[in-house]
Amino acid sequence: MRGRYAVPLSPTPGLIRGISVDITVFKLYERRFVTEIPESIQRRYDNAIRQLREIRSGTISLDIDIPAADTGYYAGNKTSSDREFSKAVLNGL
Repeated sequence: MRGRYAVPLSPTPGLIRGISVDITVFKLYERRFVTEIPESIQRRYDNAIRQLREIRSGTISLDIDIPAADTGYYAGNKTSSDREFSKAVLNGL
């Protein structure tokens, strides 16, 4: 979500709160070695993960007016003139 929205989200949208609860419940069941995870809990977890992927891809919008803090691109401080290994050296490896 960091690529689409400034995090942490404040206030937290209801959809994110629900996703968090579903993942937490699944993880609590997962820690219990003697109990099988109920099918309904597994479905809710799978749905939560699917929703997070759809938020990442932009299929689901959170309908909040918080612009992304960054664009996902990071600038480096190196230029072609201060490279330690030239392209010729790297191609020889």
